[in-house]
Order: sequence, then C-alpha cells, then structure tokens
Amino acid sequence: MNPIFPYPTLPVPLQASITKAVVDGITLDDKIVLEQKQLVAMHDHFDPKWKRLDATLDVAIQPEIVQQYETDHGELRVFASLNCRPTNQRSSVELFRSPTERGRWTGSVSVDRDSFAGRVDLAVTASATANGLAGRVVGSSDPWWIFVDEPNSLKVGGALRVAWVSFRAPEAPALAQQYPESTHVVELEGPVPVVYLNQDFEGLYALLQDRKDRAPVELALHDAHRYSIARSVWMALVLDSVMSVEPGEEESDANWPSKEWQSEVLKKVLPKIAPDKTDQELLNLAANDWKSGTSSAIFLGRAEAVVGEVVDSNAALRKSLHKLNRAGVFHDESKQTS
Repeated sequence: MNPIFPYPTLPVPLQASITKAVVDGITLDDKIVLEQKQLVAMHDHFDPKWKRLDATLDVAIQPEIVQQYETDHGELRVFASLNCRPTNQRSSVELFRSPTERGRWTGSVSVDRDSFAGRVDLAVTASATANGLAGRVVGSSDPWWIFVDEPNSLKVGGALRVAWVSFRAPEAPALAQQYPESTHVVELEGPVPVVYLNQDFEGLYALLQDRKDRAPVELALHDAHRYSIARSVWMALVLDSVMSVEPGEEESDANWPSKEWQSEVLKKVLPKIAPDKTDQELLNLAANDWKSGTSSAIFLGRAEAVVGEVVDSNAALRKSLHKLNRAGVFHDESKQTS
C-alpha cells in the first residue's frame, strides 16, 4: 500500500531499472539480475567469494508529470538507498538528472559483500520542497531486492528447489541416507525447503524427466507420480509451517512463523481451509486449536483436500483420464448405462 502524505505528491510511481550489474569486474546476466521480479540473486552467483556489486540505475518519470509538478512545487531530486536489516547497514546516494531528458535520472549503488547479509532492499525515492519544508518524499519506486545470501522465501525462485542425489552416497544429505528406498525426501531445516529425488531408484529419472514423445499410459504415470510427490511435499510444508506458528502471550494474537516461506505457505492454504475467517483468526486457530485433538483431525483432512487444489493435482488427473479415454485405453464404466 502506498503511503498517504499530507502534501502534494507525484501521481505515479517512479520506474527504476538496473541497466547494468558488475561483480568484481564481471557483468552479470539476466539469470542473476531478474528484471521482471526486480531482484538480484547474488546467492546464485558462480563465485560465492565475490566482494563487490556495482549496479547502474536508470529512473524514469513521465516528462509531462515532472514538468507539471516542478511548475507547481519546485525541483525534484531523486535518491537511491540501500537498507539491510540483518546488518543494520544503510546508505543513500543522489542520482544525476539527465541534461537532455526532463524525467530521467541515472546513477549507481555499491554493495560490499562484507557489509551486507541476507536481503538488501534497494529503494528509489523522489523528494522536493512541500508545505515549505525541503526534502519531503513525494514519490517512490517499487523496491528491488538484492539477495546476498540464500533467501528464505519461495517467491524468489518461483518454485521449490529440487536436486537429484544418490541416497546411498556418503555425501548425500542425512535424511536421504536414512531412507535409501524412498523416491524422494524433503529437507525442511535449511533457509528454504529442498526436495531430493533418489537417482538410485531404478527408472525414476526416466519416469520424471520431461519428454514430449510419451505414450498415453506412460504420460499418465509420469503425471501421476509427479503430482503425488508434489502433494506429499506440500503436506509436509503445511504441517511444518503450522507447527512453527508462534502463540501469543496470554490473550494476545499469534504471530506468523519466523521463516518467510512458512508464512507464504500458510497464507496460501489457510484461507481455503476456513474461508470465513480473517488472517489473524486463522493464525490463532493454527497456533492453538489445530495443533491437537479433534480440531487437528479436522484441519488435516481439510488441508489434504486443499493441497490437491494448490498443486493442481486434481485438474491434472482429470486431464490424464480424459486423454486416456480418448485414446481408448481407459473407460469410465460408472458413466455407462445398462
């Protein structure tokens, strides 16, 4: 939600782009600088010992809007600021106005690896004199996120991390070694969940890999097992997230889990379990009633049904059955009349 100020502000947000990002002399590609998501995934950089990131910024506002605002309220100045909560590190630089384009500013910011951790928020703001006071914030851009370390959010990568490993190998994760006959395990103890697939499980890789030349029955088996894994993994995510909800002290409200991905899971699933409840009411239920007794059984039953919709397994099964029926492989006898 945009803040409401008691003085005139710009009617549109600033458009901030990173036009170039250089790490220790090497220009980053679009696998690290994700323009559409407005994030820089430095945790995925090939060299974990990188020292300095220099990002060139381009900020634009419609020239006619700038002209009108400055005519009425005076000159605009634009700043880029870095804010890192884990290290309490803050810095700000003023951007340079283009001598030829009225609504454009450029400049750069630098991130030293040793001075930042976790997520660094890059914000661009415009300031001007308002109500007789200089330096009032009159506009801002959507923030960019620079992830120095592995993020604890599922939204960054857009999907769960998945890795093929030999479950019998000595270097395999301990959980995988403990269950060498399983097709998969999900590790929940790190910053974000990781799904490990068992490359020792004969035929599993061939079954799960993406191919366009599968026969109808093989494709149905491929889809069924992929969605089976997704459904079981998501149930693990839901349960882990619910168990991590922090009850409030005495009669105060419960708090969201400390890990961002757990809050994301709950905000996606809980409203579908009890649509008539507010977010806070759902959180209070998760912190208390849904963790034990009959209410827990009711919650688990509903959660399992909701997860089927979240991972689209129900829709996928309907699609597979339709294809098999068209191919003459499967017939739904329940719809046949005598």
